[in-house]
Amino acid sequence: MTDTFEEEDTMKAKLKVFVYGTTKDDLRDLNRISEGAVLVEQATVRGRLLELPTEASVLDVPGVDILAVGTLDPLADADTQQRFIEPFQVPLSGEFGQWQDIDGKLLTFEDAAACLEMLDRMKGFCPYFADMHRRVLLPVVTADGKPTAAWCYVVGALLTSCVLTSDKTCCS
Repeated sequence: MTDTFEEEDTMKAKLKVFVYGTTKDDLRDLNRISEGAVLVEQATVRGRLLELPTEASVLDVPGVDILAVGTLDPLADADTQQRFIEPFQVPLSGEFGQWQDIDGKLLTFEDAAACLEMLDRMKGFCPYFADMHRRVLLPVVTADGKPTAAWCYVVGALLTSCVLTSDKTCCS
């Protein structure tokens, strides 16, 4: 019976996800996503927000901050995240001039598999076709200054060629 309990516990690995957003649609999605979280904290990541012509915002992050890239296996991704949970050195935001601290929420979920399946569908994430969004593991700093690692959906290859203009819109 112990084996069954341990198996169930493994199947429901906790998962941390960093979410951000500035538009009404982003905020509506954030409220829907947050409902299943067991913990919601203020946090920041290093990056820059690009505003698309559709008024949606996408996060661009420095490549050096990407700790891992998401897969189709939510349990493997939860295990990958666990390897980075111990405190580690988070790069300072001032190291690269184009990056800034992006405010958002750090959500902790009990069931990694259910969480990632829902979020991946919502964001249209597929590791083989990472055109719009990529799911990556990033260093995150909580409001109390503690570093951790969390999955985050960032700009994909199709949008990477965007240019941040002076009015903060993204153009091809």
